[in-house]
Amino acid sequence: MHGRFYCNPDDKNLFVRRRVWGAWTMNLGNPWAWCAVGAIALVVCAAVYLLLRAFGV
Repeated sequence: MHGRFYCNPDDKNLFVRRRVWGAWTMNLGNPWAWCAVGAIALVVCAAVYLLLRAFGV
């Protein structure tokens, strides 16, 4: 786990501890991680849309 992304389908944990103290990362080999990434992206898109609509852009 030396890179920025961790993808191990054999590891069933959704979050894994990184070498840096107190840091966690998502296991992108877990299908639930992609659901979480999609949900976060959906929330960000909705927030941007609502902000743009509120300011009349």
